[in-house]
Amino acid sequence: MRALLALLVIALSSAVAATTCAEAAESPQVSIGSTVMPLRGAVAFCQSVPDRCTKHSSAIVEMSELRFAELYVVNLLVNETITYEREPPEVDIWQDRDFTVGDCEDFALLKRRKLISAGWPPGALRIAIVLKRPDDDQLHAVLVASTNRGDFVLDIPDVDSKEPVAIRMWNPNEFAELRMIWGADGEWYALGSDVKSVSAAQ
Repeated sequence: MRALLALLVIALSSAVAATTCAEAAESPQVSIGSTVMPLRGAVAFCQSVPDRCTKHSSAIVEMSELRFAELYVVNLLVNETITYEREPPEVDIWQDRDFTVGDCEDFALLKRRKLISAGWPPGALRIAIVLKRPDDDQLHAVLVASTNRGDFVLDIPDVDSKEPVAIRMWNPNEFAELRMIWGADGEWYALGSDVKSVSAAQ
């Protein structure tokens, strides 16, 4: 793993420079509002594995080529090894280990667990719930990694996308609606002002 990261540090040097340095002036970060009711899947997840839902202080990671490589490797690894399968609307199961098929929140939770294992502070890794497109009938979950160069989104690629990485800077304008985010303190917070009642992520 260390050898792979070392190679990626070299290979991604230009990428991280373009991604973090060019956008450093803006340093896009998630804006949150008041607390909201959590999704039922998140509640069940915390009840079944409470150690994953321990309260933490908010953290901001110092971005470097190595840190970017860790984001890149974890995001690519999970996207390539887990098969995406959308849950039926009435089902909302959250999981972060021992699965090979899952939907968006499972991808986000597994990436979070792997990054924590790599040394990332839990308080820098949050789950955001959004509506990707106006005509979507279910919500979508992504992992948000907070750094001094801004917040990075670790996503899954669209079905018709040829890009398996799907990592980018946080941009609220790319989503049809912003709903909520799982804070470092264990609470759920509104993203934006128009937060509607929701029950399941995609």
